Amino acid sequence: MDDIAPRIGLMIILIRLAIAVFIGWWLFKLARRVLAGAAKSFSGFDKGRSAEVADMVQDPVCGSYISLNHALALKRDGKTIYFCSEKCQNKFINS
Repeated sequence: MDDIAPRIGLMIILIRLAIAVFIGWWLFKLARRVLAGAAKSFSGFDKGRSAEVADMVQDPVCGSYISLNHALALKRDGKTIYFCSEKCQNKFINS
């Protein structure tokens, strides 16, 4: 009976170690996926997309610059005004 207690303690340690290794492996995969996604979003700068950089517009509410392709547009008085988000667009409309 006394031989079982050390074995159970060792099994608990091994189970905890296995769980820690699994969580570490999962976090590593998650970090690689996140970093790969970030690398893809910045890869356009390396492939000669300077035309996209030239197509930047400024949000009149917060002053941030956004790509014309991703900006929200509002036509007012024959002019097109671009916004970075619906929040800024609504703030502009309500002011």
